[in-house]
Amino acid sequence: MSDDQQSQQVSKAGSTVLLATSARIISQLTSLTILIVAGRFLNPELFGVFVLATILMNISAAVQYSGIYNYILREGGLRDHIRTAFTLHVLVGASFILGIVTLSASVYLSGGSALLALLILSTAPIPFGFIFTSWFEALLLRNGDVKFYYWLLLGTDLLGFVTTIVLLFMGFQIWALIFARYAAVSLIVLVLLLKVRRVPVPGFRTKQARKISAYSIPLYGEKLLSIFTGYGAEIAMGAVLNSRAVGLFRMGMRTSTAAFDVFSQTARVLIWQMVGQLARQDRIHEPIWIKIFALLFAVVATVLGLLIIVAQPFVLIVLGEEWIQIAPIIQIVCCVKIFSVFSLVANAQLAAAGATKLVLKVRFFEALTLAASLSFLVFYGPLGAAAALFRPVLVGSAMLYQRLSAITETHARKLFVEILPSIIISALSILSGTLAYQLSLGQPLWVQVLLPSLVGGLTFLGVSFVVFRAWFTDTIQTLSEALHVTDGDPSDMSLPK
Repeated sequence: MSDDQQSQQVSKAGSTVLLATSARIISQLTSLTILIVAGRFLNPELFGVFVLATILMNISAAVQYSGIYNYILREGGLRDHIRTAFTLHVLVGASFILGIVTLSASVYLSGGSALLALLILSTAPIPFGFIFTSWFEALLLRNGDVKFYYWLLLGTDLLGFVTTIVLLFMGFQIWALIFARYAAVSLIVLVLLLKVRRVPVPGFRTKQARKISAYSIPLYGEKLLSIFTGYGAEIAMGAVLNSRAVGLFRMGMRTSTAAFDVFSQTARVLIWQMVGQLARQDRIHEPIWIKIFALLFAVVATVLGLLIIVAQPFVLIVLGEEWIQIAPIIQIVCCVKIFSVFSLVANAQLAAAGATKLVLKVRFFEALTLAASLSFLVFYGPLGAAAALFRPVLVGSAMLYQRLSAITETHARKLFVEILPSIIISALSILSGTLAYQLSLGQPLWVQVLLPSLVGGLTFLGVSFVVFRAWFTDTIQTLSEALHVTDGDPSDMSLPK
């Protein structure tokens, strides 16, 4: 490859990453703004009702972006069995629609809250939209059309943001959050249909269905168990405590994960695109994942570490004293998310290598560990539920590393040497932010948030681009080359007529 071609390749990949990160930042900022405004209009108890009502809908979204979605990204020759894959994909979505209707009826007939039952029922049609959004998104990413995907994501997020804010100020309260989801999903389905211009045609062949199911079912199971680690606390608190406890926990959880999701959601899409391409080229055993993990850890640990420092003044500014109890929840969940960076990278690498049963096994043990922790800690309220999230992450990471190190022949010493610069970068950034926070005590709340954030961020940039410039440049160069996607065969991507 010539120097010009290499430069163009890196530039193209770099612009894609920049667009992806920018879209995710805007997405999370709009999501966080919606959360903050909703917190001003809804009290913790009413917000908790909304959380409980939308759990199954959110599970549907997560599951439909797994399994067959990942199969489409990974499989080399897709055209011959694309109809069978779509049929199975529709069946998965339909099962969630039926589940939501059944749950709503069960809540109502058992004498539960009529508002809760009605809210659950109102989310039933949304998984139908997820069937198409997840399917077409997988096709776009498989063909390397990442920029269009992120522009679309940005547009739907902005539409959902405007819709929610307007409806909240119009007095729709909790229903504003539901109607905004309808608006966003409807837009993305319409645009994707216009982009692809062909509605998928269902079909079914038993042999193909067995092959697709053999790969997808473990990933669906892994996703469901992963969701339990995310929603298990809310489910447990809803069962033994009350909706106020659920509202406080979810607000703290969502606030802390907003910063994490800016990078994790971007990384998840790019990692799957990368490992999918490596798998199709029989290069999945290359230890590129170490550089992905090192770079992602440096960024996430710094951002979440700074959020831990400024959690209390941040909550007071954006939500008010009514929500001050979520500050320690934010701090605990930020620590958990820092430790979960490894599993984010390892899951994709192992799944692309065909170790889907191991990924499912890991999720099972994580869910089991969480259930055991919650059985003791949930009675201590939202703070105890947050603390229960630690053990599953540590157990899962240990299991994933054992297998991943064997597949890619990566020993602990090599891993430590590679990520040591990222540890130093994040540690120095957090230390400088802590010192700045101590100096800002007694100042207005906005100063207590802004000063540590600026000092920590500048420290991160200085250490990364000056002290560890060679390491940082080499890491970006390697990942940029791996992210380069050649144009696929359009005939392989098109849907049968």
